Amino acid sequence: MKKIAFTIACLFSLAAFAQTTSLNSDAKTGTVTTFGAKVGAFNYDFNGKDLTGDKSGLSGTSFYGGFFADTQLSEHWSLENELLFANADDILFIQVPVHLKYHFADKWKIFLGPRLDFNVNDPEGLGVDQYKPFGVSIELGVQYDFYKRFFVEIRGSYGLTKQFNLAGYDSYNSTLNSLGIGVGYKF
Repeated sequence: MKKIAFTIACLFSLAAFAQTTSLNSDAKTGTVTTFGAKVGAFNYDFNGKDLTGDKSGLSGTSFYGGFFADTQLSEHWSLENELLFANADDILFIQVPVHLKYHFADKWKIFLGPRLDFNVNDPEGLGVDQYKPFGVSIELGVQYDFYKRFFVEIRGSYGLTKQFNLAGYDSYNSTLNSLGIGVGYKF
């Protein structure tokens, strides 16, 4: 698991370096990369089925936080890479969202893209008897820049990967879905 987390951190650093290099080499075209940090709270749902086939799962509220690099592609489009740390019922995640953002009004943006979810800890003893260390979700959200370098965001995700068997909660083939709100600061 530590190798996966280290690999993700290296890939994110490489992407940020490539974007910085692009910033320096594309000064004539106006390409700009903005770095920053964000934190927020989210409601999560592990959605699965019990042994009879009825819906079951686990829900709760938790926090996320991390860093981002947002590269302006054109007047209305940008690409944002994030490295977030989150937990859900004591299962720790490194999340790597990649969002395509559309700037549809002066301070408003909408974003969409995949998110990779990596389990950082071994959730045995937490009612999890089987899990996949890697999952994929799709995220959709809205961002509003409310004051100079500060913004607020609302984001929702839908799990595409059946990632957990939560025997302690009689929920099998569970996906991770979430809805959150956060704030961020652009450096």
